Amino acid sequence: MSRLTLVVVLACVGLVAAQTPVSQLGSVDIGALLADSAKLEALMKCLLDDSDGSCTADGKIVRRLVEETIKNDCTDCAEPQKTAMTKFMVYISNSKPEYVPKLQAKYDPTGEYRAKHAEALRAKGVKV
Repeated sequence: MSRLTLVVVLACVGLVAAQTPVSQLGSVDIGALLADSAKLEALMKCLLDDSDGSCTADGKIVRRLVEETIKNDCTDCAEPQKTAMTKFMVYISNSKPEYVPKLQAKYDPTGEYRAKHAEALRAKGVKV
């Protein structure tokens, strides 16, 4: 297979993955990612990088879920995905607060999501 063919095939696979409905992305064992410091560091690198180069398959799913949560309250997410995002936000805000400003700067730079959902987030245990 020529390099050009390989590049075209990989580009097509990437486009299909990007167009996959959120509810069909599958689930991530967010508890396992949060419990393993190496996996958590890799996840945070993925979330904070601008490219997918440093992302594992789980990292790409979490990134997409974070984006969907901020963009439209994860309305198209399945319940397990919403639960995973809540668990992620609670953990990061309480156990790894040094990441909060970085994540907010990237995913909610205007503070619109945070302002709109502050009360609900606090009720779930997220430090806002």
